[in-house]
Amino acid sequence: MTKTKILLSVAAASVLALNGCGGGGGSDSSPTPTPTPTSETLMGTLSANKTLTADTVWKLDGKVVVPLGVTLTIEPGTKVAGLEGTEAWLMVMPGGKLMAEGTAAKPIVFTSETALNGGTEASGQWGGVTIIGNSDNDQTTTYEVDDVTQAGTGGASSGSLKYVTINNTGIAVEANKEINGLSLFGVSASTVVENITVNRSGDDGVEIWGGNVNLKNIVIDQADDDSFDTDSGWAGSVDGLTITNGKKAGIEMSGTTVATYKNVNITLDSADSEGGLYFKAGDGEVVGGVFENVTVNYNSAAKGAITVSGAFDETNSAMTNVTLGGSNPAIVAKTEADAADAAAVEAIYENQGTAASETLMGTLSANKTLTADTVWKLDGKVVVPLGVTLTIEPGTKVAGLEGTEAWLMVMPGGKLMAEGTAAKPIVFTSETALNGGTEASGQWGGVTIIGNSDNDQTTTYEVDDVTQAGTGGASSGSLKYVTINNTGIAVEANKEINGLSLFGVSASTVVENITVNRSGDDGVEIWGGNVNLKNIVIDQADDDSFDTDSGWAGSVDGLTITNGKKAGIEMSGTTVATYKNVNITLDSADSEGGLYFKAGDGEVVGGVFENVTVNYNSAAKGAITVSGAFDETNSAMTNVTLGGSNPAIVAKTEADAADAAEVQAIYDAQ
Repeated sequence: MTKTKILLSVAAASVLALNGCGGGGGSDSSPTPTPTPTSETLMGTLSANKTLTADTVWKLDGKVVVPLGVTLTIEPGTKVAGLEGTEAWLMVMPGGKLMAEGTAAKPIVFTSETALNGGTEASGQWGGVTIIGNSDNDQTTTYEVDDVTQAGTGGASSGSLKYVTINNTGIAVEANKEINGLSLFGVSASTVVENITVNRSGDDGVEIWGGNVNLKNIVIDQADDDSFDTDSGWAGSVDGLTITNGKKAGIEMSGTTVATYKNVNITLDSADSEGGLYFKAGDGEVVGGVFENVTVNYNSAAKGAITVSGAFDETNSAMTNVTLGGSNPAIVAKTEADAADAAAVEAIYENQGTAASETLMGTLSANKTLTADTVWKLDGKVVVPLGVTLTIEPGTKVAGLEGTEAWLMVMPGGKLMAEGTAAKPIVFTSETALNGGTEASGQWGGVTIIGNSDNDQTTTYEVDDVTQAGTGGASSGSLKYVTINNTGIAVEANKEINGLSLFGVSASTVVENITVNRSGDDGVEIWGGNVNLKNIVIDQADDDSFDTDSGWAGSVDGLTITNGKKAGIEMSGTTVATYKNVNITLDSADSEGGLYFKAGDGEVVGGVFENVTVNYNSAAKGAITVSGAFDETNSAMTNVTLGGSNPAIVAKTEADAADAAEVQAIYDAQ
């Protein structure tokens, strides 16, 4: 029986009461308070189809069941919370459906009542999400939490989960019967599971028993047991899996199970760890897997990057582009009896089908495609000239060779078509990193595009002091889902190459979903042009994270900056660009500010800022630093928040005080 309670908060009721009061003819200029969302509580078994709307907070009281024939639909942006002390969890039965399709901008969030009320988030504050599917096999007997429920047959879909976050799970319904963040028991391949994040699970992050469901883009952090646990003959795949801070195994594989694992990154440090990959076959079981583009950074002395226990399925297992790193990259047997099976894993690892490699150098003379089945190495400066297109397939790795001053330069009239996907990003990195060494800034050059949108401020590209941008506004290509790591060699003294350099690049060029890590100079630098950027992530830039100059007239929508040494966003030249949906967190003692208006002689710099948050924790300057003339007329701020330990707006020198005051006035008046 379903029981629901609709509650209107006291705060919301008060607002309604006040708004209903009569008052003279005067108007109240105070802002209208935002109504507190209503809440509704679910308990027991749903008796009919139900939709959870985003304008309501939905609370689970005990176990909530979606039975055969019933569909539970959850709108994008909806929050669902498990009530404390009720052993709250959600269970979808065979023949039931969960249609939880969030979006990147509006994920669906399952969490705890504690977190919902602003308390400290932790594992074990509620249960989790369990789907009992319709793809039974001879290994999936009964679901381990209740020891009763069995999967169905026929392979029907159990629904769709997209852009779902599941936090603070793992209560024990009985001793040693904790619920995982996401449990998939006998779930079929017709069920969609994509873009799932699980944080702080008191048991496994995700566990899969049997079935053949395929998962895509999974992120798991702080699982108290295994991060990703597969069992009972699961025959599906995961494409895109990131695991961090788990206590036990990264991926544990048991039962007679051989699944496929693609594009996986595991980083583990726990003293209780059981291995990055843990082959754990019980009596009578044989376990293996197919692994492609898997990186394990294992920093625990407990076991090894791969741990082997029980019989290993050598015949059906394979490895391609599997890298073991960290302080303990060993493949180890759990016991002496497992030594032969560990040796079989070692043999597959040592003889894995590593992609062929090919080296590029000089100027391309014709169109070229870099395929994902080959590792492409840059020997010195590689140039894409006028009339030539360099195409790079999704999932391709490109590495700069050490000691060659390797970098990629696209000239005016040339094109770079580097369109990765979320599951198969294109990765530019260093030879050191490619070979499993320690990643650091300055290991190779970077990616430079000289475009076709010159202006009177873009003279010559600063690295060679010769090359000029073209005119006419033609596209320089498309960059989507590209990661650029370990850049910033100096080709001459004080002439370091940035992670991504855009010089006079036009708005017809696409630059979206770009990540730059560990740049020895700026993360991204833009001179002139009007290129627009979307969804940019920059971490650990040794100079400015995002540097704009020379009259850049474009926009960035979605910019995350962390761990930069100098400015978060530095703006110079006579430049007024647009910055939307920006998050900056800086702590460096050498920081020049979260936002740094840096106008030189004769320059006037400003910007339009919308939904920008700066968390500034350095005493060096301020959340905003002002140097030189500020363009008050063309600048604006909307929803700009300055926080951290030093949220000040400061003048770099006494001469900049008046311009800093103008920035302060715009900030205060927003």
